[in-house]
Amino acid sequence: MEIRRGSFICAAALLFVLMLTWVAEARPFQVNAKSAILIDMTDGRVLYEQNADTLIPPASITKVITLYLVFDAIREGRVHLWDSVKVSHAAASTGGSRMGLRAGRDVQLQELIRGAAVVSGNDACVALAEHLSGSVDAFVRKMNAKARELGMTRTVFMTPNGLPACGQVTTARDISKLSTAYLRRFPESLAIHSMQSYTYINSTHHNANRLLGKCPGVDGLKTGFVCAAGYNITATAKRGETRLLAVVLGAPSAGVRTAQTTKLLEAGFHRVNSGSLEYVVADGGGTDVPARHSRSARHAKVKVAKTVKHGRVLHAAKTRKGADYCKGGGRPGSVVVVKKTKGGKMVIASKGDGSAKMKSVLGKAKAGEKASAKQLAKKNPEPKKNIAVKKGEPGKSKTVQATGTSSKVQQAKDASANQKKQPASKKNNRQAQDSKKRPS
Repeated sequence: MEIRRGSFICAAALLFVLMLTWVAEARPFQVNAKSAILIDMTDGRVLYEQNADTLIPPASITKVITLYLVFDAIREGRVHLWDSVKVSHAAASTGGSRMGLRAGRDVQLQELIRGAAVVSGNDACVALAEHLSGSVDAFVRKMNAKARELGMTRTVFMTPNGLPACGQVTTARDISKLSTAYLRRFPESLAIHSMQSYTYINSTHHNANRLLGKCPGVDGLKTGFVCAAGYNITATAKRGETRLLAVVLGAPSAGVRTAQTTKLLEAGFHRVNSGSLEYVVADGGGTDVPARHSRSARHAKVKVAKTVKHGRVLHAAKTRKGADYCKGGGRPGSVVVVKKTKGGKMVIASKGDGSAKMKSVLGKAKAGEKASAKQLAKKNPEPKKNIAVKKGEPGKSKTVQATGTSSKVQQAKDASANQKKQPASKKNNRQAQDSKKRPS
């Protein structure tokens, strides 16, 4: 009786563990923050997004565009790293996180750059703005003009350092555009952003980006905090040939910001390296939708993952060749079959009618490129065309009239036949010469 009771308890415990595992796998991937986005900088793909277009104050992430304009001016030769910058009273009296500037002193431009990037010095940003444009207001106008140029359509900057200002807002998607453009244009800036500390006038300041040295591959960019937003970060990491960019806005604490950004980057590298599509983004929904498909390759049943905005439905199915995904299309219920290949490319099959019946993958397309079924229908080679063969005179090659690859095959056959006929013709000629030499 005791043995049966023990077996029952073990079975119940095992069932409980399996249920917890199933619930954990079924739980949607979600970041504990107001908004987030993850970009594969190799090809620009959006690997994950969560409320990526929600307006939120940028806080000190604003300093990224300030540094963008500074590095731009250096590249164009308008300013130099060794330039001496006179610190104004307005710069020295700026509150919040400070580098420790003092009014009336001269500071090299390169020191102000480190102060803005590593220390997140609000005073350094004001000094940079005044040096480049003469006034903070003129510099802010350049910031907004550059933001429009980079495609940041929902962002408005009011200060060069991100201190609270009425109407100063951005989105995770816009910050990803800014960060991507900044890293691609000035990759050398990571030598500064990867510094874990910086010392100015015997005062050492630590980088607020706590992912440095803890999350493998992280080598930048910038953090920020204001009460109206919460804890923000734009972070980049490189492993092998893959560089990812994660933006997390509105985390409840600095610790949560670090943990959630690490979680997002790890999930992104796992997805890229394994070639799997563990989750996809709802088309137009703005929310994360996990592709919950069967792990067994033998099953080919279609499972509905989640219904998103505008009546669009996301389906996921497992086939013998890998995971096929139906992503929300233009009309309610319409779908597009998407497949991940070994080469990291997206394969778009065709548009369907929203039913569980899926069409087979017809061809390949570049990463992120959409293609119609007609464009991808040429999976098999073109059928062989008819070949018209005209018989020529004996001993001469045949004349072939054909087009396409099949004509080459026929020409090869004719050449082989001619080579076989050549020995016989030589033998006949030799016999004729011998007959002439013989006496009659």
